[in-house]
Amino acid sequence: MSGLMLWVGLLQAASAGELWWEDWGDPGISAVVDGLIAESPDVQVAQARVRQVRAAARASGARLGPQLSWDTSASAGPMSSLGFNFGMPSAAASEDQPTAYWTGSSALTAKMSVDLWGAGTLGWAAARDDLAASEADLRATSATLLAAAVGAYLDLVAATEQRAFLEEQIQAGEELLLLVQRRYDGAQASSLDVLQQRQSLASSRAALPTLRLAERQARLNLGALLGRAPDAELPSPAQTLPELPSWDPAQEEQDLLRSRPDLRAARERAEAAHRRRLQAERNFLPTLAISGSAGWQYSDMGELRSQDTWSAGGAFSVPLMQMGAIHAQRSQAMALETAAEEQLRKATLEAEAGLASARSREALLGERAEAVALQREAARLAYDQSLELYLAGLARYSEVLMARNAWQAAELSLVSARRDRLSARIALHAAVGGTWTEALVSRGSSR
Repeated sequence: MSGLMLWVGLLQAASAGELWWEDWGDPGISAVVDGLIAESPDVQVAQARVRQVRAAARASGARLGPQLSWDTSASAGPMSSLGFNFGMPSAAASEDQPTAYWTGSSALTAKMSVDLWGAGTLGWAAARDDLAASEADLRATSATLLAAAVGAYLDLVAATEQRAFLEEQIQAGEELLLLVQRRYDGAQASSLDVLQQRQSLASSRAALPTLRLAERQARLNLGALLGRAPDAELPSPAQTLPELPSWDPAQEEQDLLRSRPDLRAARERAEAAHRRRLQAERNFLPTLAISGSAGWQYSDMGELRSQDTWSAGGAFSVPLMQMGAIHAQRSQAMALETAAEEQLRKATLEAEAGLASARSREALLGERAEAVALQREAARLAYDQSLELYLAGLARYSEVLMARNAWQAAELSLVSARRDRLSARIALHAAVGGTWTEALVSRGSSR
């Protein structure tokens, strides 16, 4: 499927505004999601599991209908055994008789188990519940992977932005070192000023490999999530982290059980377990099967003979004693139903707690990012002012270095704070769920 067709499918599968990553205005994020859907091994495995469960559901439904087959059989034996087969002495074959005979039949046979009490229908419905749960698992897996992949991409952007800023600082530090050196040569600065600037420049250079390592690690993490080799091409990262658009999740939170794919999976499994418990209880009831066939019988005992034949019949079975097997199956089904219901209750409680946590985290990290932005701006103004006063001979160079270090630390902290806020928004989208998770299932079904 081409990238254009993929995004058309995504837009059809989700309502307007549901593809939240598109609202962030970063083409690299869209490219990451595109690559994740098309190439991620985890997505491919989840899609294959859905196809497997879908096939099992079809097989379960097929067992409710008639089974039609064309059966042909043949057998041969010595002529001398014919009398023995009927309890009569074997007669020696005469010279003009064959030494062997053969018989056979060929018929069209139909068989069907009549679902008197709906046990088979319950099994088929449970299989369809399993399919719905598997599709919900695919959406949950895809949503988790999408969050991880977008997070890895943002890590890459953040590391790239911090590395670029530090490289700019190193270049500016080199220019500042030349300025301080000229002032020292003109007896306007002390040797301590020169040494302090050299020390500050060396500290910036020492921090650069760490940021380059973080950038490289983010690339490796992103490539692994996309199913690509370490040196494979990746979406080009943006120069800066995207700005978050405003979003109120109140509408999406009204129906958490529908929006969250993991809760949908737990609910479908609970329903499947309930149906299988009912099916197990109906195994105590009688069963009815009907069959019929039409075809030919033939034999050759020196002369080929054949005749048309047909048959019809039924079988009515009442279970009386199976050494407690049916009771054990019912007890097992009841235990599985209880476990599935408790799993649903646990998943619901965890989802509600996770949503509350995600909302609080997004709000608090948003406040932190705004505070760090103010801190950065104040630190930058303080550095500009200190440098101006130093050049005018009204401030010591140690004050310039202190302001410069505070500005540099605040700038790097702001990138980290904005990255954390983006991560919190991703977690909030995952906690709320939504129709955006259904797009990957529609693509997996078309494979």
